[in-house]
Amino acid sequence: MIPIVPDLDTELEGLTVSLIEKIALLRGGIHPVTCDTMAKLVETMNSYYSNLIEGHDTMPAEIDQALRGEYSADPARRELQIESVAHIEVHRLLAERLKQSGILESPCTQEFICWLHKEFYIRMPEEFKIVRSLSGDRELIVEPGELRKNDVTVGKYVPPKPGAISDLLKFFAEQYDPSRYDRVRQVIAMAAMHHRFLWIHPFVDGNGRIARFLIEAYLLKCGLDAGGVWSPVRGLSRSHDDYKRMLSLADIPRQGDLDGRGNLSARALRDFCRFFITVCIDQVDFMRELLAPESLTRRVEGYVQKRAFEKTLRAEARHILTELIYRGELTRGDAVRISGLKERTARDMIGQMLVEGLLSSDTPKGKLRIAFPDAVRESYLPRLFLLTH
Repeated sequence: MIPIVPDLDTELEGLTVSLIEKIALLRGGIHPVTCDTMAKLVETMNSYYSNLIEGHDTMPAEIDQALRGEYSADPARRELQIESVAHIEVHRLLAERLKQSGILESPCTQEFICWLHKEFYIRMPEEFKIVRSLSGDRELIVEPGELRKNDVTVGKYVPPKPGAISDLLKFFAEQYDPSRYDRVRQVIAMAAMHHRFLWIHPFVDGNGRIARFLIEAYLLKCGLDAGGVWSPVRGLSRSHDDYKRMLSLADIPRQGDLDGRGNLSARALRDFCRFFITVCIDQVDFMRELLAPESLTRRVEGYVQKRAFEKTLRAEARHILTELIYRGELTRGDAVRISGLKERTARDMIGQMLVEGLLSSDTPKGKLRIAFPDAVRESYLPRLFLLTH
């Protein structure tokens, strides 16, 4: 597996420092309550794009329906919905576990990795637990949380033998523990860790998804997730061909005496880390622009204006929605006052907005928050979900 992380050169350091600075500014202009609402949407986004990388295309509206317990009558679509919900549930589990464990737990241990795989696969449809053997002549069952006992191939790459996996994972845990590194090197270690986990390929199936869960865990552990309002996964999906190519290139052995001193290519690992961090910067920039209060306000107002022209929503709804972007929550009395309408008319409008999902509230009389249902996402948050059909 050596080299573990690439040497820190000027370019890599500059990219990493830029990313850290951009992450620190990401939540700046939006109210924390609105950010928390957005973080829940990012969970759906991650599920959508991580599964898309695997060739599983579940529409965001289908994911929303499944989260409400509404599943398709079509068995194939239902299985994809179950898979998507499993992804979201496991993301929440890993976040809760790491928050509770504080500084004591590294997300790189074999125990944590196998726990992630187990929690994901016990939620998966039975059909998704069956893969073909290396020879293609028999089926293998994916045992949740169990390391593989068979040889596999990934394209042209042949991962380590099953008997080596436990020792490699022990070394992996020691070398990629975030506590070993300062902030800049944590980011670079996260990028390198992502490849090296896939190089080990510890499970019969699900390695890509677990590798992407580990990115989220590493960001959270290092305090670089900005409260969950960004993720590299969208960018990795959008750069799918380059992502796969750079992963494959980082598998190659050392290319001569000027390519490090380990078994694997130092140059290829550095190139992968540069690619990965560049994707991260692109996604942080994208989310920062998307959530900038002035820009978000314009898009919300444009949506309401269109609905008002169609006579399906009162134009005064914009006063409540745009105020929520800056204030996060409003009492119902404040919302009535801000609307500028008579009380009965305002309450009817608020009721309509709650039914449509434009607003959310924890209780029938609780405070109101802005929401991002599927019907408004492309208007409020354009290109967050890049649909394939």
